[in-house]
Amino acid sequence: AHAHNIRLHDLVLSNGTATSSTVNFTNNAVYGSYCDYCEIDHITVTSTSGLYAIAMVNPSHLRVSDNSLQNFGNAGIMVLDNSNAQIQDFIIKNNVVNGCVNLTTPGIGITCYGISVAGSADSTPVTNTIHADIFDNYITNIGGWTCIDSHGALALKIDHNYCLNSYFGI
Repeated sequence: AHAHNIRLHDLVLSNGTATSSTVNFTNNAVYGSYCDYCEIDHITVTSTSGLYAIAMVNPSHLRVSDNSLQNFGNAGIMVLDNSNAQIQDFIIKNNVVNGCVNLTTPGIGITCYGISVAGSADSTPVTNTIHADIFDNYITNIGGWTCIDSHGALALKIDHNYCLNSYFGI
């Protein structure tokens, strides 16, 4: 079942401390699956012991904006589409993302992303089309990997983002 027209707004979340030695697949600050026409805005995450500050799997028409995300294990904002659906009108804007802890994931290695919009979790080619606009984000201290990542995603527009202190920019 899909959730429709959900808005998370004006929250402060903290649930543990991110460490580079522990892979914690739970305790993500915000995690959702199959959310259609959902908005996540004005959320402050001060620290999470989970992999993600914000993670959405198989969303549709998603907006993630005006959030402040600090100290996370793998990604500040992670969006995965494993359903091979058509994702349209997808926007990530005006977020401040800081502090990936260089998490070493078993079988994968060091992975840190400020923002990741991915067609699959493992870079497998997919047949879906992800139309995403990623703009006006301020991303810092993503040591170990990528400021803005798009493995497997198609039709991305990435404009006016600030990336500092990451292994790769985009």
